[in-house]
Amino acid sequence: MPATIEGRGAGGIHSTELVVELSRIHDEVAVWLYLGDGWTGFSLSLDSAARLTSALQSSLRAAGTLDSAGL
Repeated sequence: MPATIEGRGAGGIHSTELVVELSRIHDEVAVWLYLGDGWTGFSLSLDSAARLTSALQSSLRAAGTLDSAGL
């Protein structure tokens, strides 16, 4: 997913590609959502990912970039 991010330190604002993927580690039952650039990133439980989605939608609505239908 193409994205513009603000890096820390000397990185500044730059374009990058973000990876969003589901994964399961070995034979675990849990499924994780990874978000990152393949070099740095993090994995969230599906429950945490759902809460993050809700928080992002609320923030985007407040910024005026998302309507009440989620579009």
